[in-house]
Amino acid sequence: MSLGIDIGGTFTDYFLFDPDTRRVLTAKSPSNRGDEAKGFLTGLELLDAEAALASVVHGTTVGLNALLERRGAKVGLITTTGFRDVLEIRRGDRAEMYNLFWKQTMPLVPRRLRLEIQGRILGSGAEYAPLDTAAVAGLAAKLMAEKVDAIAVCLINSYANSAHEQKVHDLLRAAGFEGGISLSYKISGEYREYERTSTTCIDAFVRGRMSNYLRRLDGRLRDLGFRGTSLITRSGSGSMTFAEAEDRPFETIMS
Repeated sequence: MSLGIDIGGTFTDYFLFDPDTRRVLTAKSPSNRGDEAKGFLTGLELLDAEAALASVVHGTTVGLNALLERRGAKVGLITTTGFRDVLEIRRGDRAEMYNLFWKQTMPLVPRRLRLEIQGRILGSGAEYAPLDTAAVAGLAAKLMAEKVDAIAVCLINSYANSAHEQKVHDLLRAAGFEGGISLSYKISGEYREYERTSTTCIDAFVRGRMSNYLRRLDGRLRDLGFRGTSLITRSGSGSMTFAEAEDRPFETIMS
């Protein structure tokens, strides 16, 4: 049997399908904020489906709620010199052009946690200026002193050549940073700096929360004897495994 579960902010909906008998069962229960995995397991009890499940497809607002409520990780950003303020400049537009009192939403990463590094990759992928590798340890020390949980790395034109971002990742680990690291070339490997930077920061912001949730849920399912396939719905349709969702948590924001 296959089970579909959609966890919302208020209610959790369950849809159980038996391909042999073509039978469909549905159920609904209150969501358990703070421990969404508990609400997930409530559905298995309501439908008495633990033993017969072959697959689970899961939709959740855990990542979205963390983003909307600003209850995610404390994030630091490392970017190319001159691009520190991309998150605030955005694309230069205003949500309400003629509203004199309009205020822009504060970026996920405050300015003091947005650090710059020398080095430049051209749009062609060629290296114009070498990465200042000696500076990475100092940047890591500053961010660790600020007790950041995760670091987003977004260097100019890394979609064309990821060598500098990969090097920054390795040097951050060598400097002792143990938190999550989101690299923009992996998260959004395409041009346009604002979109790539903001998406990478979102990924870093929700990474810890989504990872903890998925691991906790997967562990509880395994404790119940479930050995089938666990999938989570993507923002852009389709689904991915729990492991893929841990690696690319931003894709679950509109799950």
